[in-house]
Amino acid sequence: MLSLRREGKTLPCDRLLAPKTIAADFPGFEMAEGVPDQFWSTGINLLSETEFVALAEEFIKWCQSLQEMKIYIVSHECFNPVKNVSK
Repeated sequence: MLSLRREGKTLPCDRLLAPKTIAADFPGFEMAEGVPDQFWSTGINLLSETEFVALAEEFIKWCQSLQEMKIYIVSHECFNPVKNVSK
């Protein structure tokens, strides 16, 4: 979900998890590097299209830098990308 209204609201069911919680609950997952701290508390749902595109391009570059055949991205309408590193 990408809101095109800066004053828009997210759904009540949207709940962001702290990186420490995700790491503790999913130790086999690798968190995306370079995610600005603000997104762990505010999410990405209210970004402008320009801001979203810039963030998405950074994320795609990070994914490419992993040089993996497959990457599984786990998310729920917010920027919580992880890579499963369990073999």
